Amino acid sequence: EPESVMVRLREEVGGAKPALEKELGPHVRVGGTLLHLDFKRLDRPWGQALLEMLERLAAFRQRVMA
Repeated sequence: EPESVMVRLREEVGGAKPALEKELGPHVRVGGTLLHLDFKRLDRPWGQALLEMLERLAAFRQRVMA
């Protein structure tokens, strides 16, 4: 079973990195174009955590693009 998942973004995070890290929570590391979700310390199933991360990412992007 995998211990983590990485999601590659189409664009660089740039200066939004601190705000995105805060939005996505402590289990997600934000890189230049990668989001890294670590399963080891999750308090919920990894599939649920991945879905929540993607939903938060979408909401963050909508706020930034508005």
